[in-house]
Amino acid sequence: MKMFYRLIIFCFLFLVQYRAEATHLMGGEITWACQGDGTYIFTLKLYRDCNGNELALPIGLRVHNHPTISSIPLNLISVIDISPVCSGLSFVCGGAADDDGEVQEIVLRSNPISLAGVPPPQGWIFTFDECCRNLAITNLSFDPEPNLGFTLRAVMYPFNGLNESPCFDSSPVFAQVPALVICVNNPFVYNHNAYDVDQDSLVYSY
Repeated sequence: MKMFYRLIIFCFLFLVQYRAEATHLMGGEITWACQGDGTYIFTLKLYRDCNGNELALPIGLRVHNHPTISSIPLNLISVIDISPVCSGLSFVCGGAADDDGEVQEIVLRSNPISLAGVPPPQGWIFTFDECCRNLAITNLSFDPEPNLGFTLRAVMYPFNGLNESPCFDSSPVFAQVPALVICVNNPFVYNHNAYDVDQDSLVYSY
């Protein structure tokens, strides 16, 4: 089994106060899949508090450290209500009045793309950036002014000097939809079910 190091940053930023310019993103993930024709397809999943504004489209991924590609356009694939089901409570995203706890999963995907070249030691970095952080955030050591923004990041590192075109490896993925809101007094067990189709080793850190 080859050892091929890929990194996925999977972050959750909980935004609880409405601001007109915010989309109330709660987290997300960036992954890629190597296709049979040697190209990659990138997927961006975003998790959004339904109290916020709709996500402005079109959007894409920014690419850092690649000599010729600086962005990857994304197509909207689906918008799914993943609000929790709690005893005696009804959560429906997009209802007459969105309440706390109503959440959408937004899936965007690229067309097949070739990434020719060998990543540098620091890797090719793929990011999604969105303004803005919420003023009500309490777990930061500084004042979370809204212009600080929200960023998801994933890194494709080099492996044995191999050219990424044709591709030869996919990123790990999370098979489980994240539980962003938990019902009070309901038993809860969660496993994000991360797996790698190429059977590469996975390492976790927080």
